[in-house]
Amino acid sequence: MSQKVVIERVQVRGAAPYLGMSATPDGQQAPLYSTNPDIVMRWLCDGWRCRYNQLRSRRTKWDRESQTAVPLNGRSDMRSDRQVRLECSWLAAIPSMVLQSPNRIENTDWWSANKRRRTLKKKHRNPGMMPRFKSRHDDLYFVCWHNKGSNANYRRLNRHHGEVVITGQNPGEYRLDGQPCRYSIHIRVRVSQSIRDYTSSRGELDTTHARVRQRPAADRP
Repeated sequence: MSQKVVIERVQVRGAAPYLGMSATPDGQQAPLYSTNPDIVMRWLCDGWRCRYNQLRSRRTKWDRESQTAVPLNGRSDMRSDRQVRLECSWLAAIPSMVLQSPNRIENTDWWSANKRRRTLKKKHRNPGMMPRFKSRHDDLYFVCWHNKGSNANYRRLNRHHGEVVITGQNPGEYRLDGQPCRYSIHIRVRVSQSIRDYTSSRGELDTTHARVRQRPAADRP
């Protein structure tokens, strides 16, 4: 089971996170930074979705015409986490526990969906579509592993409030003068019951509210 809590406030402390390269009006490329909580949270959501879809591209489907298994979108992305940090500027400063979480979650989603489709087929029911890529029009969210305390740390503030802290680091070559490399995202949450032991935090954003979902110890990677 998951445990949901409502996000009340987000603060970015330390360095301004490096969000990737951005085109300037004269057509040049320049590094983009921001400490705006909304921008940073959406950056985490977009980065998580991007890595998830890169992993999903490795899946195959059966092509009746060629009688072979072909990649879902025609081309598999086999890059490692390290490679995508180097080649995709918007992923360079994503916290490691956010970038790593899609590896397990995509695998679990894929096999759960296929198991459900097989069950429906046995019952002679419509199995539905194959698992698909995540769209930017879907709900915005990201997952950050707790990973034995190395990230997504939760601290209780009082009976009804707590704080999740996620840390990351800008690449050394994009360090701003007078700023450290490391940054931290402090997510103040309102809770209705005690937070159970967890191993990841899932931040969900939509047009009306935002929530952090705590995954219990049973979901430990």
